[in-house]
Amino acid sequence: YLIEILGEISDDFGIEKALLEYYTIKPYYLSQDTSLNEILIFNSINKNTTEYFNYNWDVSTLDIGPGDEIVYWIKAYDNNTETGPGIGFSNQLRAYFPSLEELFLNLEDEQENIFENFDDMNESMEELKNMYNDISNDVLKEEMGWDQEQESEEMINELEKISNKIESLEQTIEAIEQLNENNNLINENLGEKIKALQKMFQDMMTPELMKALQELQNSLNEDDLKKSLEQLNNFEFEMSDLEEKIDRMMDLFEKIVAEQKLDELIKKIENMANLQDDISNEINKNENDSNIQTMEKKQNDNLNSFLESMKEAESLIKDDNTSNSLEELRNSRTTENLKKEIKNISEEDNYNNKEMISNKIKEDISEIENKLNEIISEHNKKTKLEILTMYTRII
Repeated sequence: YLIEILGEISDDFGIEKALLEYYTIKPYYLSQDTSLNEILIFNSINKNTTEYFNYNWDVSTLDIGPGDEIVYWIKAYDNNTETGPGIGFSNQLRAYFPSLEELFLNLEDEQENIFENFDDMNESMEELKNMYNDISNDVLKEEMGWDQEQESEEMINELEKISNKIESLEQTIEAIEQLNENNNLINENLGEKIKALQKMFQDMMTPELMKALQELQNSLNEDDLKKSLEQLNNFEFEMSDLEEKIDRMMDLFEKIVAEQKLDELIKKIENMANLQDDISNEINKNENDSNIQTMEKKQNDNLNSFLESMKEAESLIKDDNTSNSLEELRNSRTTENLKKEIKNISEEDNYNNKEMISNKIKEDISEIENKLNEIISEHNKKTKLEILTMYTRII
């Protein structure tokens, strides 16, 4: 991650140097380290009274995690060698790194936008079919005139609506892709599927469809019955092809969303494992640290969020075996033990007992993670050929 910082510094005595100062605020449930850090941006060679700078700050080397916030500012020294140096500070700026929960909520919002666009496209397709049926009936009755020409114009408008929705889908898919790539939310295979889906949206509206409608409109203008019937058949074929593509892509996107939910489960259980390691480290210090209770409460929140995501995954996945396996894991003895242990550790005051319970929690989390990986691996084997077939049919 790069944070670009541009600035202008002015002083009558000239500028000697500029520094970047910062500290990091961790989420409320983690120990805070507010030690002040500084980085040299530049030393002025000519001691100019005005200096411009453009500094790209690489924060990937910092110990930054989800939910962290960096507070930073510029500190500048002037060239007053008699009574100085004088020191000036910029306003404080903040860089916030969203929590895992916030990132997945953003992802779900973007996915919901796509489902709404699909619904709108289906409505436009229904309108298009109704207008097509009206024109077909009129042509068969040899009623061709201004009304039919107007209806064909409305059909063009509906196609333009569908085209606009497809463009909107492309943009939303791109936003999802960027969100995933920037925050490492999904595995590489799923990322490739999303990129392929984006390419399919670009190829969805074929020129043959618009050409067929344009030729239908021309035949209506020419009052040519035979030609109109021929163009109606051509347009019906292209319209049916588009409708099938929309349906298949909707099915494909639902499978991608389900697969993404499975990736979310892995991320969340990994996050729980990391937090439990932090809790164990704090317990091993054997200090009366009130922060431990806060971390334990956060772990309980994490468990509830994880179990809720499992329920959502069960409903999203249409494969009964995978859905049933997730439900069994969610209601398993290991999961029930984990619930009790997370509750017990928050009520325990003895640090030796806390340490034993924390170790059990780590074992249970590891067992759930291993079982979850098995379920997902088996699910991916089953769906790999199915998704590949869907891609081929759409193309």
